Amino acid sequence: MIEPVLEPSWYDRAVKGLAHPVRAAAWVLALGVVAGPYGGASWVATAGFAALLGIGIGEGVARSRLRLPAALAGIAVLWLGPLLLQTVATRYALLPEAFGPVGTFWASLLLGLGGSVLAGLATLRLLAHRGPAFEVVELATLGGLLASAVAAHRDGSIARPLWLSDLSWSFGVDPGRVLFAGGAVLTALLAGLLLLGSERRKPAVGLLVLPVLAALALLLATRLPGLEPPDPQEALGMGAMGEEEPQDGQASQGQGNPSEGQGGQSEDGEGKGAQSDEPPDPMNPPSGASGPPQPVAVVLLDDDHVPPSGYWYLRQDVLPAFNGTRMVPSEVTGTHIDVLDHFPTQAEQVDVAPSALRHPVRGSVSLLVDHPTPFAPASAVAFAPRGNPDPARFKRSYSFASSALFKPYDALLPLPAGDPTWDPALRAHYLEAPDDPRYQELADRILADLEAQLADRLVPGDPLPPVLKAVAVVKHIGDNMQYTKRERHAGVPDPTADFLFGNMKGYCVHTAHASVYLWRKLGIPSRVATGYAVEEDRRRGGTLIVMNGDAHAWPELYLEGAGWVPLDVAPAVDLDQSTARPPDEEELRALGDLARRRVDLPGPVPDRSWIWAWIGWSATGLFVMVVVGVLGLHGLVKAWRRSAPMFAAPPSLARVGYRAALDALTDAGITRTPGETREAFARRLPELPALQALTDLHLRGTLGRPADGDPERDRVVWTGQLARLKHELRTVTPLWRRLLGLLDPTTPYRTR
Repeated sequence: MIEPVLEPSWYDRAVKGLAHPVRAAAWVLALGVVAGPYGGASWVATAGFAALLGIGIGEGVARSRLRLPAALAGIAVLWLGPLLLQTVATRYALLPEAFGPVGTFWASLLLGLGGSVLAGLATLRLLAHRGPAFEVVELATLGGLLASAVAAHRDGSIARPLWLSDLSWSFGVDPGRVLFAGGAVLTALLAGLLLLGSERRKPAVGLLVLPVLAALALLLATRLPGLEPPDPQEALGMGAMGEEEPQDGQASQGQGNPSEGQGGQSEDGEGKGAQSDEPPDPMNPPSGASGPPQPVAVVLLDDDHVPPSGYWYLRQDVLPAFNGTRMVPSEVTGTHIDVLDHFPTQAEQVDVAPSALRHPVRGSVSLLVDHPTPFAPASAVAFAPRGNPDPARFKRSYSFASSALFKPYDALLPLPAGDPTWDPALRAHYLEAPDDPRYQELADRILADLEAQLADRLVPGDPLPPVLKAVAVVKHIGDNMQYTKRERHAGVPDPTADFLFGNMKGYCVHTAHASVYLWRKLGIPSRVATGYAVEEDRRRGGTLIVMNGDAHAWPELYLEGAGWVPLDVAPAVDLDQSTARPPDEEELRALGDLARRRVDLPGPVPDRSWIWAWIGWSATGLFVMVVVGVLGLHGLVKAWRRSAPMFAAPPSLARVGYRAALDALTDAGITRTPGETREAFARRLPELPALQALTDLHLRGTLGRPADGDPERDRVVWTGQLARLKHELRTVTPLWRRLLGLLDPTTPYRTR
């Protein structure tokens, strides 16, 4: 007994059709949540577009007849295209010269992001469609992606993720409640997608339970006890009118008259400001104790980046030139292109080469004391002015975007030293060092010791990686020195030589110079950088308080594909163990909260018309590419239909041959009317006797049972009659009509 085939009901069709848009929306939302804090709107748009395209490609390939290995290989080839473009963008100078270093940096990141998202989602959709068990893998990946975006909230880090906590507090809502509600909605979403993807019939009541549970979770979240946002003024000991309130018998660091200084009286009776009017100078630090540490700046980080070195190197200036005594600023073109010598009054870009080893880190700096130039995490790619969040506390504020190294130092081993695009004079400038032969002797001795330690792991004849040489130098200096600011090595012709070949007592300026001199003797382009170095452990959520004691100088080497990389010395002995009282954590946190206040700058809005112009040109180019592609595809289909009789198998000649004849007639503007039979169509056109012959061949070939030797299956007969029809059309159709029909891509749709 043959079972009747039941058509799916409207409910089944609606549920099945709902699964695809809900899944696509969930992926776009998840990728937007993850990518947004790192790259802003450009990353969100790229990830969303790549997600939709990847889901569409995965669905299309899954429904095709391609075998799974071939389909996966095709997706891998599709992913290699953006990967190849990203490699070209970061390894060669063609794109940076055309679009600039900043544009190339962002383009390479977007290519890598888009290609990875497209290939990953296409693979997941393909596997989930071919094997229902992989539906769980896809949903687990989706849930894990969303969970990773808020994973930093664990272990008491209530301020993270920064984008969520800041947005929540701005509306007066505890981030914990938002996370709880988001988890409930995510659970309902994943369960709903799992039900929608099932082949079994889903009862309407079961589908309605999930949003009801999510709504109950949202209602419960609004009633949970939560944290209240702190009042920065109260935490700083400031009253409603901004007056200082002494605590524990001592003057607080609250608000006072900015022109008169801040702070109270020291124990010896001398007035000391809580904050100096001058920034600390790492090249000339105080020789003795300078009182308790005081904050000089607040750095707000918008991205959850962790530096591989464990320190935030906030580069302010660089010293690339050797003047015979020490490292100083350089007048050679191209040596200061990655720092600014002024504070930005509008958005400014910094010339930093793009690198696949770096990713963007953005944030802002609010200065508590005046500084001559801005600083930012190395390596900055852009600066822009920012409204001062509290003019009574901060001198000025600005925002930055940096290209921060995120790969571990092991990834730098294969990179050569220097930049192949440098001219010989610039490379020689980065290798200038003292003529004292002791530097070369010490560098050679360190290199020989390193080769002896690695003798069993080195391939004979292969040079040592520059990073290993550099690490060996800083390790030798750190293991043999004693850190102290009391030993200045002043009054001698070469302070660095007096430190390195003398008592090995000194501070960061000496170690930075010694490292650079020895690196240059080993052929490694290097320089001294100055600014601040702050431990990652001191970061509180997205806030980094820079103290006056963080002023620092450090050595940097240049590696092809990574740019300028800080590689600092870690002294084995510290003779200046500080006994000063550590700063109050609550006061520092309140400073961070003050700095987070957003203040719009007065004046005209920055001109961002180039963004819309770029979007317009990109959309126009994409539209033109789609139109040309569609027209080209239709042209190929049309050409194939016209030439198919020359290649078709004999049993198919009756079909494809008559189809080619109808296409030729359509191009000439001759088509069958609705309801007109093939025989009547041929009789209506007596001036085309070849059409009658082709019609007879078609009817006998499709309705009869011709043998292999019959004319209906003879390729020569069909091609001859088609050529005859083409000749007859030339006599009855004007040339302009034939040319217009040849260019018409809609012929296959209009043929009857």
